[in-house]
Amino acid sequence: MNAFFGSEWQDCPSGMVRAVRNPWSQEVIDTVPVCDDNTVDNALRALQQGVRGLNEISNEGLGKVFRGAAELMKESAEDLATL
Repeated sequence: MNAFFGSEWQDCPSGMVRAVRNPWSQEVIDTVPVCDDNTVDNALRALQQGVRGLNEISNEGLGKVFRGAAELMKESAEDLATL
């Protein structure tokens, strides 16, 4: 199974997964990869680079991004409610 970071899907060499459970019913609703230390380090480096990129965006630009995300969530509210 792969993990998404650094704007792309990355291999998690362990191949192990962990179940994600609905806290109310305990039903397994998905699985996520269990990544090794090296993969986590790579993900953290990608995150740090992304944060640096965010610092270069103006407040107005960030506002536009967040308003766009909010609009997409409104448009998909019914689908999101079933998750």
